[in-house]
Amino acid sequence: MNVCDYLLKPFSFEGFVAASNNVLASKEKMPDEKNLQNEHHTETTLHENYLVIRVDRKHYKINYEDLIFIEGQKAYVTFHTITNRVTTLASLCELEEKLPKSKFLRIHKSYVVSISKIIALDGTLVKSVIMFYQ
Repeated sequence: MNVCDYLLKPFSFEGFVAASNNVLASKEKMPDEKNLQNEHHTETTLHENYLVIRVDRKHYKINYEDLIFIEGQKAYVTFHTITNRVTTLASLCELEEKLPKSKFLRIHKSYVVSISKIIALDGTLVKSVIMFYQ
């Protein structure tokens, strides 16, 4: 949360000014926000048969045929394949709109699955290939 000072009620105007000055002084010492964002920059690029995920300084190529499901966790997304998991900062909603609709299906607010990896439907339970590899 990067807390540098706090105030207890009731506080004086002098206390408020002192806390404000501490915040301004600590902000000057912090790295530039643009540089910080570039250092942890994440990006997902979709192509016809695969997607490329950039996490920090690494690039991961995931073929659509290897992708079993995508799990959304608030501001993060985890791509699950049979052999690997990659987590990146992304929006599941934006990703869902860009993925080929003929290959992927959103089945829950937190999950997008590969249609080719669905083995069976049992009521509200979706059985997929991943169940056999755990």
